[in-house]
Parts: sequence; C-alpha cells; structure tokens
Amino acid sequence: KKDRSTYYHCTGYRGRCEEPYAREEALESQISPYLEAIGIGDEVVEWVSKALKENSERRSNALSTRIGGLQSEYDEHRARLEEMYEDKLRGRISGDLYDQKAAECRAHMDRLYEAVTRLEADAESDDYVDRGFDLLELARTAPTALKELKGSRKRQLVKSVLSNCVWMDGRLSADYQQPFGIVADTNAIYREGKAAGDDSGDLLTVWYP
Repeated sequence: KKDRSTYYHCTGYRGRCEEPYAREEALESQISPYLEAIGIGDEVVEWVSKALKENSERRSNALSTRIGGLQSEYDEHRARLEEMYEDKLRGRISGDLYDQKAAECRAHMDRLYEAVTRLEADAESDDYVDRGFDLLELARTAPTALKELKGSRKRQLVKSVLSNCVWMDGRLSADYQQPFGIVADTNAIYREGKAAGDDSGDLLTVWYP
C-alpha cells in the first residue's frame, strides 16, 4: 500500500540543512499545542467583543473632544486675526506690529489645522474594533482550523500565529506573532483561574483590552 502522507523539508534558506524530511502529522502534532494555547471560548469572545465596543466608543468620544477643542482654538485665533486687522485699519496698532502678530497667529492656525486634519484622518481609518474581532475569531477557531484547512490556507494560518519556527531533532520551537503571545499568556491565567474555581466575572477582567 502506497504511503500517501505529506512530507516537509527545510528550504535551505539559511544554508544547508541536515534535518531529514518530516511528516505533516508530526509537524502538526507540535504546532497544535501552540494553537490550543490561544484557543478561547464563546464566553471570552462575547465579553471581549463587548469590551472592545465600549473601549472604541470611549476612544471615539475622546477623539471628538480633542478635535472640537482644537477647532475652537482655531476659531478663536481667526477671530483675533480679524480684530487685529480692524485695529490696524483704525490706527490702533502699527503696520509692522500687525504683520508680526498676524504672522504668529497664522503660523499657530496652520499648526492647529494640521493637527485637526491628522486626528480626523485617524478617526476615519480607525479599524480598532474590526482588528479586534478578527483576532478573536482567529484565536477562537485556530485549534480546529489546523485540522480542517488544507495546503496554503493551513500554512497561512500558522504564519499568522507563529514566527521563528525551528525544526531540529524532531522537535519544533517557535515564537508567537503578537498579539498572540499576549493572548496565550492571558489565556493561561484565565484557564488556571477557571480550574481553581475562581469567579468567572472576576476572571474575565484579565481580558480587558
């Protein structure tokens, strides 16, 4: 009977490698614990999703307040510039003094305008919640996805979660891509607390984003 197993070998990217071919099953058996470590349940997903939304609202409100404050300051300087121009026309200040103060005022207004523009761009491009949801979904499904996905999709899953993978003497060592290292550490604390019978409400706060 033909062996239909899939085998992998080092690409030799960093030089000649003496490691023999490894069966896909052997690799997956050692990748699996890394993915199991980040696997989160529905309770955690629901709680963190809610926390992400609440945190996003606070971020949005703070950003709006900051933009409003800068806009008000800009309007104040524009009104001051108009007043100085009237003072110049009425002879209350000299032309030289007006030119000096007007230049200072306009420079400050330019800085305020640039700051508002940057903050508005940040607000429009803020994908904080979407990225958080994507991370949660990947962490939730990663353990089972390793068994279900095939070929390039399976490789992409592993690359999304792990980095610096080294296969030596039949053993795999790897680092987590961030933030999955943080997820794994937090999940370990959460699971230990659950096993010890700690209150779920208190435990969930370790996941606060």
